[in-house]
Amino acid sequence: MRRFLIAAVIPVGLIAGYFGMANLNTPTDRPLAALNLFKRFCVPLAQGRTIPIPPQFEDISSLPNETRWAESKSAIELTRHSNGCSVSDQLLHFTPTERAAFQTKAAAMVQAAFPALELDVNHSGGSWDHFTSWAQYPKNDPRHWAVLLVRFSSVGDDATTSLSLALPRK
Repeated sequence: MRRFLIAAVIPVGLIAGYFGMANLNTPTDRPLAALNLFKRFCVPLAQGRTIPIPPQFEDISSLPNETRWAESKSAIELTRHSNGCSVSDQLLHFTPTERAAFQTKAAAMVQAAFPALELDVNHSGGSWDHFTSWAQYPKNDPRHWAVLLVRFSSVGDDATTSLSLALPRK
């Protein structure tokens, strides 16, 4: 009887382990993960709410006016500071395919989450590889706030893509 029980448990365990590993090794959609972090932690700031950062996020830098965390599964960095919040691929840059997906999905998410913001066509970003700004109120207005999607370069250390919420200065 004991041998039969062991013989039955081993195949069940192997099957469960196989399907369990498949779930652990599922590739992360990093652009979607970054947008979900932005929606969860940055969007509420525009509504005056601060969502606590979960303890499983790694605190990678704390300064008086800024704290940065790493979400380990996606390698996306979340930054909160006194006037806003951002997500970026600073820890592991997006591939060109991920970059394109992030830009497309970010534009749609910004328009849905912040209908009061308008595409700022007067803000070119100069020599940046990518620069899109959605803003409300003129730049010199103290009520001015914006969401920025930027990347300085497409290669090297400066190839970081970030989506930032910039609130009015306090």
